[in-house]
Amino acid sequence: MRVAYKNPKIKFYIGDVRDHQSILEASKNVDYIFHSAALKQVPACEFFPIEATKTNVLGTSNVLTSAIKHGVKKVICLSTDKAVYPINAMGISKAMMEKVAIAESRNLKDTVVCLTRYGNVMFSRGSLIPFLIKKIHMNEELTLTDPSMTRFMMSLEDSVNLVKEAFKYGKNGDIYVQKSPAASIKNISLALLKLFKKKNKIKIYSTTLQNSNEYHREVYKDATAIVVGAEATGLTEIWRENSTRNINIPMLGQIDSMNVSVAAAIVIFEVKRQQKFI
Repeated sequence: MRVAYKNPKIKFYIGDVRDHQSILEASKNVDYIFHSAALKQVPACEFFPIEATKTNVLGTSNVLTSAIKHGVKKVICLSTDKAVYPINAMGISKAMMEKVAIAESRNLKDTVVCLTRYGNVMFSRGSLIPFLIKKIHMNEELTLTDPSMTRFMMSLEDSVNLVKEAFKYGKNGDIYVQKSPAASIKNISLALLKLFKKKNKIKIYSTTLQNSNEYHREVYKDATAIVVGAEATGLTEIWRENSTRNINIPMLGQIDSMNVSVAAAIVIFEVKRQQKFI
């Protein structure tokens, strides 16, 4: 990045969120922090849960205490739908990360700590769609753990806009959640086959979810979402766990997965935007 940007305004630090001293040094004279450092791969966290805790929980605490000490104006922490009703080490560690951030935010005056939470970002590194496209181009079977498993669909642009929304409007303790459509992984596979006009076979290689992956994911903790603030542009719902004003929001389990034609339209649109993957 240093070579690519060659910008004297950009400074690079070698450090580790686990090392409080290195974060303390890096956060001097900083106005805003976007905290996205995390161990995010479910199997890796499942095999090494202590390491996930050190990075996702203790690392977040180091970032926040350093930010507060140096009077950083705002910290935006990036979370995941895996933190809602977590069943694996990665989700549990991110849920604890959220708790740490919210706990720190309660009594702050000079520093604002808020969060964003969303599901799978289409075309992000290691995500489902690039994995399937590679198999389609190699004329291999599309191997799925469970075709009925659902995931929220979100573009990279949407995920960036969500963070920008939190940066612009976020108050202490706010969690910004993107309203995202959900689709089954079978429908996503069929949409890609339709786009590339291929007939690869879809093979179910196991009826058991591997490495503690969820069958469905959710972005709200309860059947009611708590909404705060009226500044949002419509991209998001903002909620705080301890608020008293409720609106009903359907849970993922109550939402039917999108049919193939709708899933196809969304996937095809995003694939065409990402020509490098075709």
